[in-house]
Amino acid sequence: MIRKSLIIICSVLLISTINAQDTETKTGDDILKQVIDKVATIKSATYQLDKIERVKGKEISEKLKIKLLLEPFKVYSFMVEPKEGMEVLYDSEWEKKKAIINTNSFPWVNVKFGPTSKTMRKDQHHTILDSGYGKIVSNIQYDKQKKAGKTISTLIGTETVEGNSCYILEIVDNEFSYKTYLVGEGEDLSIIANKLKVSDYMILEANRKVKFYDDVEAGQQIKVPSSYSKRMLMYVDVNELIPLKIEVYDDKGLFEQFLFKNVKLNVNFKENEFSEDFEEYDF
Repeated sequence: MIRKSLIIICSVLLISTINAQDTETKTGDDILKQVIDKVATIKSATYQLDKIERVKGKEISEKLKIKLLLEPFKVYSFMVEPKEGMEVLYDSEWEKKKAIINTNSFPWVNVKFGPTSKTMRKDQHHTILDSGYGKIVSNIQYDKQKKAGKTISTLIGTETVEGNSCYILEIVDNEFSYKTYLVGEGEDLSIIANKLKVSDYMILEANRKVKFYDDVEAGQQIKVPSSYSKRMLMYVDVNELIPLKIEVYDDKGLFEQFLFKNVKLNVNFKENEFSEDFEEYDF
């Protein structure tokens, strides 16, 4: 009995030592590269997203169950909180390019809106087109390329997230600031943000006279952030090498936080799973 206990204790200590050595030898940038490479292999996913976004100075929380197919792009979301039962379905192959929404409330009919419309963007940092890891990882990759040869991320420790051991990566921009940008022909805030790899909502928030993402014209001067965040914490699953939690900070504090739960990658969906007629949906 004593021998068996000693074997168990030694095994635990050995695993702990291996994990400690692994953390010591890997750098934040090593892990970040692995994350970028892993995200590039994702074709589809299901997960629950618990998000917090700062909107007009207040933190707004939502919990959503997501089904995502990246090519061709299709997404389904079911809201758990605060508007339980609300569903959104979008398929990029639909001719009219509008999402179908079951509000699960009066007037008890489905409605359709464009993913970037005022209705769907109200009090939201992102659109359904940003679902998954792609956009935020793309922004980090852009920053990494822009600062080639420099350290981008620092491994500051490990932490358990939803029962999963995670590396904690910290990405800091000590030069984060707002600069003047001259709007070009045909540009709106989303086009500018995609070009500069920053948040279009952050641009909107910084320009009080701009009422919506398309409320700018060529030659207009606006303020834009120098990067996506002043500080970012990314909690990366040690085994799967995907982010399970992302915290984004700007000059005012927490800007947004995303917690990915029950993540399943490269899922095989049923043929009609992104149809409003799918038996599990209430459209």
